Amino acid sequence: MRPIYTIYAKIFKNHPAYQESRGMSKRYRLRTIDGKGQLIMDCKSCEKDSNLQHKHCRRCVLDAMKEHYTVDTVVLSDYKERMYHGKAIEMMDMMILIMREMERLSSRNPIKEYFMKDESQVKGRPSCERCSLNPQMMFPRLINELKGDIGAFHSKYLHYLERLDANDKPQCSTCTFNTGNDLVFLHESLAVLRSMMEEASK
Repeated sequence: MRPIYTIYAKIFKNHPAYQESRGMSKRYRLRTIDGKGQLIMDCKSCEKDSNLQHKHCRRCVLDAMKEHYTVDTVVLSDYKERMYHGKAIEMMDMMILIMREMERLSSRNPIKEYFMKDESQVKGRPSCERCSLNPQMMFPRLINELKGDIGAFHSKYLHYLERLDANDKPQCSTCTFNTGNDLVFLHESLAVLRSMMEEASK
């Protein structure tokens, strides 16, 4: 297992006083109250429980928050309203930060980066397109797990780390080494997220 470090980062940007997502305009709206961004989710048409502990609900809120910055409170508006702020929003912000980082890491194309530079290697290259450790396949799967079930995400994360560490194919060594280092970097932020979750559960 590779070493684990701890790091924390957070990003903020200004947003308009009022916005609605084009793709989810019927699902939520964003407004400003006393300089604070408030995300209001329309949960009336959803059959699930309006609670961020429910993975379907959390996934919808994360998708909405990811489209905007500086959301200070989240309101789940059903026949009754449930408001989240403070530590709950900080945890969601941290999850979004990790998701954005994984999106960035998923842009690495092993074929172009490691094989197309040298035409002599193209013929003998591995089947990167079908490889589950390909960053363009692996990180989107991890993002999907993180949005739904943090426990399942952690298990899949460790599974990928072990597979990368065990891969001994010479032609894959550069890619697996770099991808393994990417996962170690993610673990730094994940350690912070876990600490935040443990603190909130006290």
